[in-house]
Formats: sequence, structure tokens, C-alpha cells
Amino acid sequence: MKARTFLKNRKGFTLMETVIAIGIIGVLLVVFVSLFVPAKRIVRTALAQQSRERIINTLKTEMDIVRSHEQAPSDAKQSSEGKYTSAFDKAFYWIRKTKSPSTAIAIFSYRGDLSQPRRNDGSLRPVTGQKDIPGQNSMLVNTACLMDDTERISDMKYAVGPVFLVKLTQLIRSGNGTYETAKSPGSLGNPNTKGQGIQTPDRYVYDTTNPKETPWGGSIMCRAEFYLLTPPDPNRVKNKTWEDMGKPFIETNLPFRR
Repeated sequence: MKARTFLKNRKGFTLMETVIAIGIIGVLLVVFVSLFVPAKRIVRTALAQQSRERIINTLKTEMDIVRSHEQAPSDAKQSSEGKYTSAFDKAFYWIRKTKSPSTAIAIFSYRGDLSQPRRNDGSLRPVTGQKDIPGQNSMLVNTACLMDDTERISDMKYAVGPVFLVKLTQLIRSGNGTYETAKSPGSLGNPNTKGQGIQTPDRYVYDTTNPKETPWGGSIMCRAEFYLLTPPDPNRVKNKTWEDMGKPFIETNLPFRR
């Protein structure tokens, strides 16, 4: 009898209490979303900026070193081993290579195999087939190489994340002190003569007798445009033009100094 009385006297939530509870939950959700969405956007922006800086720094780092396996082109001034004489010489010829996507600079990341001996140029071989443990037997490698470098471009098939192609167009100083881009990518010239052609880096120097008029000899200013290569297949860009690549994913100005 007492049990029956107990069950009979139990009460649920009233309609008003339910409405109030739903209202409180709704307010909390609105507050949460208003805080979470901007935070998520900030995180995405920060990650995008970090990725952008990583891609640009990969290019700058590669253009500032000469690897042991790299052979200078036949028309370049070479050391006794046929190597580039300096990183500036390498940058000069790499800029010229960006006339076409098929010979341009590729930037990508891959997992380097720490269990294998390094290649002659000091780079890690890519992980192939085996299960890798980041930090133990593999590490993420950011690399930049020429599309016609048969030894290095083969690493692209093991790329982790996006692959970019780089177009470099010289910035030429105009009469009012500003800069304008050259007519075509990969062409290099005297910025003070509207891009009069220079074919070798040893001619890209300023006149010591009149340095104020030719202060450009110590560096090459370029407009760098990074195009997304999807799918990441080198054969995809054969006979392609930069116009075929669409709009650049990243744009920035870069100096390449002596």
C-alpha cells in the first residue's frame, strides 16, 4: 500500500520547467558556438600561415645550398667537379628553369627512412612499403627539386600532402622607384635596363664605378608563385603552360642574394 502511494505521489517535470531547461541549453549552445567557431577559424588561419611559411622556407633553403649530386648546366661557369660555383649561381639557373611547369621547381614533403643510409647528397631515402614510426625509423622531409631532376623527382610518388610547382618572375625596377614583373617567367636581365637579357650569373653584377646606378647586382628580386599540382604526377605537366595551371595558391616576393 505504501509503495502504491509512493508511486502515485511521484511527479515529473512540468511544462514550464522543461521549457526553461531547453532555453538554458539553447543559450549555452549559442555561447559555445560563438566561442568555438572563431577559435576554429583562428586555428585554421594559423595552420594555413604555418604551412605557407614552411613551403616558402623550403624553397629559400634549397636555393641557398649546393648539393653534392647537382651538376651545373653546360653553359654555366663550373668548378673543377662540374658543380655550381656558388648557391647564387644555382639560384640563377633554377630561376631560368621556371619558364615552363615541366622544368620548374617542385616542393613537397615525404617520409624519410632513417633506417637506410643517406644518399650521396645527404638526403634521406623515402619510406617504401614498410610500416614507419615517426621519430623512430622515419621523419618528415621537406624538399625542393627541379622537375627534370630524375634522381630526386622520383620521391614525389611518396609525397605526403600537397605538391607545389614554383614560377619565378624577375621584378624589374621602374622609373618611379617601384617594381614591375618581367614579361615572362624565368627570364633574367639588368633591372635598370628594363630586363635586358643576361644569360650567365657572372654578368649579374653591379658596376663598381657607378654603384648608385646599379645596386641590383647583389640580389635578384622575384615574384614567386606556387601552383598546386593535383594529382602529383610529373607527367601531368608535360607540354603544359603556366596558364594551364590555373591560379597560384601562394604568391610572395623573394630576394635571392649573393
